[in-house]
Amino acid sequence: MKLAKFFTSLFLLGVLFSCSKEELVVEDSLINENTDLATDFGRYQGTSLGMYKGVFSTSDSEERGVVEIKIINSQYAKATLEKIDGTVEEYKGIIHGTRALGGMDISFSSDHSSFNFRVDEDGSNPIITDAIDEDKAALIKVVKEDVRGAVVPLTGSFTSAIGGSGTWSIIFNTGDGSGNDTDITTQSIFDTVDYGSATGNEQSGCNTVDDVTTCTIGGAYMSQGVAITWTGSHTYLDISNCSAASGTWTAGVSSGTWTTDNVCTTPGDYIQTAIPITPTAEGTAANCISPNFTLDISEFTDSGLTGDTTCSSTTTVRDVFYSWTATSDALVFRAEQISNEANEDIIIRDSTGAFIACAEGSFFGGTTLSGWSIGDDLIIQIINNIFDESTGFCLAEASVPTVPGNDLCENAFAITCGESVSGNTLLATDTTMNDGPDVFYTFTGTVEGQAVTVSTCGSGFDTRIRIFDSCDGAEITQNDDNAAACGPGGNSQLIFIASLGVEYIILIEGFSDDDLGPFELAVSCVDPAPVCGGTITDFAGASGDVGNCPTGNDFVATSTATGTIGTDADIDNVSVVYIESAFSSPSVNITLTSPEGTSLQLASAADASNGINAVFRDGGDPINVNALETQPFGGTFAAAFDGETVTGDWTLSICDENNTAGSLNSWSIGFCDGDIPPPTFMPVSNDAATRSSIISDERNLRMLKKERLYEKRKRRWIEENEK
Repeated sequence: MKLAKFFTSLFLLGVLFSCSKEELVVEDSLINENTDLATDFGRYQGTSLGMYKGVFSTSDSEERGVVEIKIINSQYAKATLEKIDGTVEEYKGIIHGTRALGGMDISFSSDHSSFNFRVDEDGSNPIITDAIDEDKAALIKVVKEDVRGAVVPLTGSFTSAIGGSGTWSIIFNTGDGSGNDTDITTQSIFDTVDYGSATGNEQSGCNTVDDVTTCTIGGAYMSQGVAITWTGSHTYLDISNCSAASGTWTAGVSSGTWTTDNVCTTPGDYIQTAIPITPTAEGTAANCISPNFTLDISEFTDSGLTGDTTCSSTTTVRDVFYSWTATSDALVFRAEQISNEANEDIIIRDSTGAFIACAEGSFFGGTTLSGWSIGDDLIIQIINNIFDESTGFCLAEASVPTVPGNDLCENAFAITCGESVSGNTLLATDTTMNDGPDVFYTFTGTVEGQAVTVSTCGSGFDTRIRIFDSCDGAEITQNDDNAAACGPGGNSQLIFIASLGVEYIILIEGFSDDDLGPFELAVSCVDPAPVCGGTITDFAGASGDVGNCPTGNDFVATSTATGTIGTDADIDNVSVVYIESAFSSPSVNITLTSPEGTSLQLASAADASNGINAVFRDGGDPINVNALETQPFGGTFAAAFDGETVTGDWTLSICDENNTAGSLNSWSIGFCDGDIPPPTFMPVSNDAATRSSIISDERNLRMLKKERLYEKRKRRWIEENEK
């Protein structure tokens, strides 16, 4: 590393030393800033000519800065003072009583300030007196650069544990600042007196990791009759050629802390070094499988800056700061998933660091933040709360919406089959007291028994869908996350069975109060395939709590229909509405038993964590069932009951394998009578890949008999229709 790059105003001499008349005046334009400093340091070694650097402070410590003095030859000198507020003062020097290569007395003055400089002929003992800065007394210390390398001055301040403060500045006298050094000068000003020292200070124990070097610094000396000890840490960052230090001090019975004015950290480690960021376009943070922004969080430290009481966490582990001039009045933030955890939170601040908004990161969905205006300069703080590793997040522009018109159930928007709409819950209220804000839609069934799919796939946050029979009615079914349909990210999709002319309430909400923002809603419908040619009669069964396997509970539906299955009647459907327990992940088995005692398992280990609103339809695939095994697998489960009466008590048995004891909301069984049309299904195969292992070989024979019976009826039906 080269600390010489720390100050861009270093003079690099490109003029040969000479005492000739032509070279008594050296123009600034002749200073070559690309010249090798080591060569020039060697040229002026042991003389009073060359570069001097140091620290400046008014005696009241209200202003501080860095001083550079350039003595070009025995006739020319100049100086520069750069204060910590960025102002620069240029000085011209008048050299008094000089002799070639000898000691010098120089008066420096500018429009507002002045000081006197004296140095021995070998460049040692540089002393500055009578320093004035805009009518204020000032104190300046400088050190000459030589073959050891560039001098690094760092201004700073101290505070006392018992009150009071002042200047604490350090001059590192050696070149690279990264190794041991026994030649460090301090400036410690309190009550107009400088208690610093050019001896008794050292740097040691330097350790470099990547581009950051950290050293231990400290000293012990007597100054103005006071015993002073101090210690601290000096950090040099090679990437930005930056040096900073901080530590503690004692002086007699007093003690306190000190720190340099310079903030020297990894870009993004503090607000002052925030990294510019440009969020992606609106709508691009809905899924964060591949993060828009990545970083190695191990490169950053804990700033200690937290949010207010509305934030999910009040402590940080590591954090990074970004700067953004707002081009939208809202942002959608979504964290990357690592080891099933979302490990980033976000805080939005104004340019001064004042808190505006915050959100806990979620990989299940994005969170929308707002509270600023377009054009505002903002600080975006990303907080890591779990891992010390590479991580990522998505951040996209968004727009602050108005309060949605369907914020209340009585103002629900109608939606129909095949329709897709966009919405936003950012300013919606939580009317169901289920954490997330919500909005409402209505759907009216257009066909008896139609399967209605409701989906929020592609939404920008972790959604939940709930279906009710009315605004103040019972919940029919719900879904929180449906990764199979929507992919990872917490979006939802469910299917419910609608009745002709019946209105249903569709509620869209967030999983938690942090889950809100833009969403997509789509509704699609599938009408039931005709199975029976005659009248379908449904018989409702009992409802109640579901027991644990292996016994479970039985729920009876009494059929008053007449006929024999496979002859002049058949089973059309078995509809089951199962509502899971509030604190469960049920896995249920469902079995149907005829009045004559024949049993058939309709589903095995069905996932009921989001409830079940299923239809087992004879001759078609089951609707809305997620189970290891189901009937009919493309065939007809009525064949299991071939030759039996439809009259009497049909029993639905449900048990929960996970012992979470949910409840059966309702169930029914439907029979068709009269003429039965030819089947619209493929016969059930004996291949294990296409049929369930639940039905025994004996029942397979009965199913084959029923298929032959259907073939006879098909031929009779064709013949009758051809007449």
